[in-house]
Amino acid sequence: MWPSSVSPAAPTTGAGRPPHRGRRLAVFVVASVTLALAGFGPDFLLRPLPPPAELELELTLPDQPANAHEPLVCTGTPGHADFLYINHLGGGTVTVGYDSWGAGGPTSPPFKLEPGEPVRLRLRLPAIAQLTAGQSAPTSTLTFALEGQPEWVVPVHSHVTRAAEIHWASNRIGGTSCADAFSGELRRPGGHRVSGLGGARYYGFTERLAAWWPRVGWLAALYATLALAGGAAAAWGINWPTLVARVRAFLAGLGQRRPGEPVPRASRADPRPEGCAWLAPLPAKPFLLGFVLAFASCIGAGWYLGRQPLFRGFVRFFQSIQPQTQFYPTVRELVSYVERTVPRDKILVLVGGASYFRGTGQNPGELWTHELQRRLGDEYAVVNYGIDQAGPPAFAGVVFQILAQRYPRAIYVCNGGVLTDAPLDGGGVYRYLYWDAYYKDLLPEEPGWEARVQAEIARQTRTQEGQELHLGKRLDAYTYACALWTWVGYHGVFTVWADSYPRHPFRARGRYVERDDPNLRATQRAQRQGEYAKLMEERGRATARTGWLRDPAGKWVQDPALRLGIAERYDRMLPPSVRAKSLVVLLHGNPYFQRHWTAGERRRWKETYNLAEQVIGQCGYQVVQAGADFTPDDYVDAGHFMASGGQKIAAIVADKILALREAE
Repeated sequence: MWPSSVSPAAPTTGAGRPPHRGRRLAVFVVASVTLALAGFGPDFLLRPLPPPAELELELTLPDQPANAHEPLVCTGTPGHADFLYINHLGGGTVTVGYDSWGAGGPTSPPFKLEPGEPVRLRLRLPAIAQLTAGQSAPTSTLTFALEGQPEWVVPVHSHVTRAAEIHWASNRIGGTSCADAFSGELRRPGGHRVSGLGGARYYGFTERLAAWWPRVGWLAALYATLALAGGAAAAWGINWPTLVARVRAFLAGLGQRRPGEPVPRASRADPRPEGCAWLAPLPAKPFLLGFVLAFASCIGAGWYLGRQPLFRGFVRFFQSIQPQTQFYPTVRELVSYVERTVPRDKILVLVGGASYFRGTGQNPGELWTHELQRRLGDEYAVVNYGIDQAGPPAFAGVVFQILAQRYPRAIYVCNGGVLTDAPLDGGGVYRYLYWDAYYKDLLPEEPGWEARVQAEIARQTRTQEGQELHLGKRLDAYTYACALWTWVGYHGVFTVWADSYPRHPFRARGRYVERDDPNLRATQRAQRQGEYAKLMEERGRATARTGWLRDPAGKWVQDPALRLGIAERYDRMLPPSVRAKSLVVLLHGNPYFQRHWTAGERRRWKETYNLAEQVIGQCGYQVVQAGADFTPDDYVDAGHFMASGGQKIAAIVADKILALREAE
């Protein structure tokens, strides 16, 4: 029997019915809907709603702009994005710039605007217009029309995007054309402020509501039906006061019972509703043991699966299996794939770096690392872990630090540049992998390097984001939860929403296969438009001027700070123990965009690269230059290589690796 002090007497009213059933029903339904919105968010319900092809906005410049180049509208994902931004020239004068990732874009004539005063803007962006028209042509027309001023209409390159990938007044994509946010305001004429992520942000509340019903009304009706059914069960099927009182009594009795004494149960003669009577006799120790065993089983599964080869038919990383789409392979999974596919008696050649070495511009079957493998022969095993926007220490660089301990003759190949810079953890979206390896004690111990690591930890943990990252990786070193869910997400069902896959968000990532792009030649031709060529030429010239100063006589001389800057950047990327095994390939750009350079600019460019090769070598790396004698047709754009360029890269890298082998 229950003690009288805790007996869960159920009050009754009228004909003995428990009161407040209507209130319980309402609370349950409201709580269910709240949890649904918290889990999915209103943007999920509005995600199919794209903005119109022609945008009507009000643009207000800040009194004091925070940055010289500020984003207005950005669309797409890293590597496939377009940026419309405003350039502050001072005195209320601005120009508008457009940059399509990998293709560049034009800059408008000057516009005169009064800071703090809103002005009407009519805007047509090809990437957004395609959402309505259902077209995906790489070249279309950009229209930028300010009230009372000549409109700017120009053909531009664009990438295919989704409504969920539109960034209003912000640049969260990571492009370098503009800053992170617009310090002024974008508004609908006479309406709300337009900012944030998603096409639905363009619309006001009433517009969203009007579009919401025909698009997802069926989902709302289904969920409301389920919530009502659950609420009815909660209100009429369970006596909640009884349940709460019995749980409290059960927990209180655990500390009062003698060993072997049975758990008190409600009297069978008690006429009051039992509710969840099964909870009262629940034995504590078996319940806790089951909980511990279930948790331990998940840990064991993560530990085991993390040591299995994750990928099927792996060639290279592509969108579906990259962190940019919420897929985060763990360091053990990446290491295990190599260990299970590359015998220890072979010389491992691990390719890392950014999209240049990932093979952007080459279809999977014509990838440059296939040619590299052919040239090196069966004694070597080439694995391509290159990935978009990764510096030398990022991603593959972390994996190599671990594998170099297990493959003594291993070689790491990555692209580099005069201005290449990255922190020791790779930075950005890839930093998670370094700390995954660090807290699992997989990285080699180097006392001199450890001081830098501790300084980086101290710097990162000053922020909430850094604290979350490091705490999460500390916990995962014991729970292996990330390995378990990555395996489930690749082979079973993907459990994290990704904006890049709105139609099939939960499809296992292992079901996606990278297809050939039949339009690479068309893309190559599109990159040679006049505006893009001019932009790339100007950027190249700016790079050629980097580290050079004019003396009092007007002669160009090399700035001593250039040497120091290159040395400092490469000295903090990889630990000294792996530098001698790391081959940095200094890539030259497309000569098509250098055809108007002067002889002096070409000379300075060459001397800068020669200096970089010398300094990087002095830091302990192996270095080679590539691309200085390539033709324009070897490139798909200003820097990425077509299949012909990839084969030439493979020849240069293979010759260097074989020469290093002979010199041992």
